[in-house]
Amino acid sequence: MAKLIVKWDECYVNGPEFSKPYKFEESTGSFVTEEGKVEDDSITVINEFVEKYKSLHKDVHKIFDMSENYGCVMIEFSGAELLLPEESNNVFAQLFSSNIDNNRGPGFGSGTFPDEFFQDLFNIFKDENDEVDSGINGSLCGNFDGYYTFDAELKPNGILWDTCFYDEEDF
Repeated sequence: MAKLIVKWDECYVNGPEFSKPYKFEESTGSFVTEEGKVEDDSITVINEFVEKYKSLHKDVHKIFDMSENYGCVMIEFSGAELLLPEESNNVFAQLFSSNIDNNRGPGFGSGTFPDEFFQDLFNIFKDENDEVDSGINGSLCGNFDGYYTFDAELKPNGILWDTCFYDEEDF
């Protein structure tokens, strides 16, 4: 089986703002404030998303980073690596295994989430112009000749990859 290392130089998707800090509470399976409440409509939508899709992956809530620094919900995975197939059960491996146009090059060797999942996720992160503010880029390398650099985008039907292959002669 092919080995793949996915390294994100930058991986963020900016989402809705919230008024107070939230943390995930295992006992309720929801994001709540320190007082155990939900005071933002955006968090209610995220909690509904987590409830709807928790059967697909036990860590689906980990997709959402409640950034206190920015006061908004984010998908944040910058500076991280995934080793595939070893980490193919990681929620981010399953999220980013989506390959809308089958243009990525190397496969992730794991299943992806269904189209409805991506539509609902996109709806959480889209702005009033139906666009998503994000920066997703990095490199793909493994036990094949060369490597790929990539930019990726969250779309309503999955992840759209734009890759550029560099063979060994380009090193």
